[in-house]
Amino acid sequence: MKNFLIKIGKIKSILERDGFWSGTKHISEKGWRLLKEIINFSRGDIVFVSSGVGDSAVYRTKYVAEELRLYGLKARVVYFDDPFLFFKTKKAKIIILHKTTCSGKVKAFMQSKDRAKQTIIYDTDDLMFDAERFKKTDAYHNFNELQRKQYEDGVGLKILKSKQVKAISTTTTFLAEKLKQFGKPVYVVKNKLAKRELRWAREARKIYLSRVKRRENVRLGYFSGSVSHNRDFATIVPALEIILKQHPRVRLYLVGYLDLNDKFYKKFQKQIIQLPFVPRKKHYQNIAQVDINLAPLEMNDFCQAKSELKFFEAGIIGIPTIAVRNKTFSEVIDERVDGLKESISCLNSKRSGLLAGNTNEWVQKLELLINDKGMRKNIGERARQVVLKKYLTSSGDNKKYYKFLEDIIENNRPPTKSSS
Repeated sequence: MKNFLIKIGKIKSILERDGFWSGTKHISEKGWRLLKEIINFSRGDIVFVSSGVGDSAVYRTKYVAEELRLYGLKARVVYFDDPFLFFKTKKAKIIILHKTTCSGKVKAFMQSKDRAKQTIIYDTDDLMFDAERFKKTDAYHNFNELQRKQYEDGVGLKILKSKQVKAISTTTTFLAEKLKQFGKPVYVVKNKLAKRELRWAREARKIYLSRVKRRENVRLGYFSGSVSHNRDFATIVPALEIILKQHPRVRLYLVGYLDLNDKFYKKFQKQIIQLPFVPRKKHYQNIAQVDINLAPLEMNDFCQAKSELKFFEAGIIGIPTIAVRNKTFSEVIDERVDGLKESISCLNSKRSGLLAGNTNEWVQKLELLINDKGMRKNIGERARQVVLKKYLTSSGDNKKYYKFLEDIIENNRPPTKSSS
């Protein structure tokens, strides 16, 4: 009813603005475009059902759908509150639910007779299905009482356990191991940059290359997507205190949602630049303002589950990352060459980033990059090559998952294997 009233309000506004005849023509054209969209939508073999919330939903539905289309599969995205949801998913052979909660509407959707001939895949990019771990996070504690009630049983746990869900897709090998407990095939489908992100990043790279030609202070950057990152940032505050004290000309850019420690901020406020959370296009322009990207995380399972997104969003511009030494970042950043033991020339030629496991290592790795502009350039360029090869929707490197989907589409029946 709420969505219906909103649409009526929009129609009324158009008629008042354009007049009856012009307004009617405008509404008719929009209606025809919507009808064609619905008709075309029904041709999709794979339909992603998105909650539409935040960058997570964009990466896990729109961008994965783009990857599948570039590979040659017919994939579409529909939002869960779409009034044509049931129609748009009616002829699909595969339904991919992204991190939906088990609400009444979800139950009705899954119990629809159309689902009997479809394969349902559940996609999750974090450990929110693990209620006990989720309740210990900042994200949960920042919820109001109503939100906590909604998530008290975790996100998607009942759906993951459902016999109707035949497989699971996720972002990291760490998460994949956790999800195998449900006894279903689990596929790692990494987050990747879509075509539009690549365009934005290319524009930002021009800004970055123009800036680094000038002699300026070395800039460290931390980009926070939510308030849940407060504890992550706190893990490197001791190292940053040492670095900022020893290097008065170093600047620390803090971007997005972050509650700064008052003592830390007051002590180094002349060296700290704060920028607000911005839309995706502007996000890359902000990244282009720094020389070294920081990717710290708490060492717990919930944080271990996060993807390497911070690495490739900076890497596509050519900016080196120092990241926490966990399973996910260790898989993308080759640590076989230890920058503290091997020669700088060797480090420059092989490394796509640096890893740190404690305060001393953060200080050491920061010193390396702050003091050597050439090293920053070489590692950043190596990171960029890794991103271009592995982290674009056009890379087409997930052959096992593509084959899995193709077999379902061709045979028009769910998989029978219980693990992968």
